[in-house]
Amino acid sequence: FYQAAKFYYYPGWHEPGTYLEYFFNKTAYESLPKDLQHIVDSVCMENEHWALTQFDAQNGAALQKLLNEHKVEMIKFPDTVLSALRKLAEEVLEEEAAKSPMAKKVNESFKNFQKVVGSWGSISEQAYYNSILPKV
Repeated sequence: FYQAAKFYYYPGWHEPGTYLEYFFNKTAYESLPKDLQHIVDSVCMENEHWALTQFDAQNGAALQKLLNEHKVEMIKFPDTVLSALRKLAEEVLEEEAAKSPMAKKVNESFKNFQKVVGSWGSISEQAYYNSILPKV
């Protein structure tokens, strides 16, 4: 994209959100012996771990290349834009959650999880990064 535009707007509204999904035929999976189910589970977990670590490492290197080699300018989205995006995203999530009992259950579970993780993340990773990283 740096060839089309010399601006990098952040934060990405989709972040953090990188994850992988694995789909199996439930009947076929459950018909496997337990040791093979554990192998499948372990491979999925290991692949997820690998993908997340590669994501962080490669994105950091790519950002440095954009800034240093391609002279891309980083611009933080204004707080008003981020607030509006959050409001719209919450509206869409609520609309989708209202479509089925399972969607509602997943949405409620996610919101509860988000509260717990968000409060921990603000005193762990966010505070840590704020203390060690130079201001961009």
